[in-house]
Amino acid sequence: MKRTHWESNGGMQKSRKTQQIPNIQQREFGFLFPSRDFHRDGKRVMCRHLAFPSNEALWEFIEKNKPLDCYISTAYYENPSARKMNAKGWKGADLYFDLDGDPDELTDVKGEAVVIQYVLKHDFDIDSQLIFSGCKGYHVLSMTDDDKVLTMKSDARRAVIDYLKEKYKCRFIDGSSSCDIHRLRRLPGTTNSKSGKVAYPIMEGEACHSTRASTWLGGVKIANG
Repeated sequence: MKRTHWESNGGMQKSRKTQQIPNIQQREFGFLFPSRDFHRDGKRVMCRHLAFPSNEALWEFIEKNKPLDCYISTAYYENPSARKMNAKGWKGADLYFDLDGDPDELTDVKGEAVVIQYVLKHDFDIDSQLIFSGCKGYHVLSMTDDDKVLTMKSDARRAVIDYLKEKYKCRFIDGSSSCDIHRLRRLPGTTNSKSGKVAYPIMEGEACHSTRASTWLGGVKIANG
């Protein structure tokens, strides 16, 4: 399966249609809508198990239906629209780290995300991308072609997280969501309804510039932007 990183001019809403999601036909999507039809016991219920044949079809659906929140699977499936998980035919999943902190810790969370990106490249030779969640966190995502990485099960992903925590003192990683090989993550280029901000990929220069004050974090020296 050939995969490339998001193609965008910064991931903002105006660049939605230029974002090419690798192997989109193998992805599951989920949405939260304001309609009462998608509420249960006063809480919003995610409409998931949806699949799209193309990037254009996805963005047309979003523009027409105007969901509050949009999500995409880290996993690749043979049948992503199957209602039962064991019927989807799991083929693999992107390597994904979900980082969250309090609102006043956002700069430190971003700095830790940069450290994880650095470690993945220098310790494991894995390229990755940083994504702002649109609220109080960041995601580190690797859409590698390496089947050994793609087919890592939850325990192997947990081992990587333990390595990051023990050796590099990473403290903002959500272990449960980062180890979930069926995880739905927020779709870049869409709004986070909690904050009203857009989730978008962080360009490399922007990431370094934002963390200049934290050149040492977890024992890793990050070059100034």
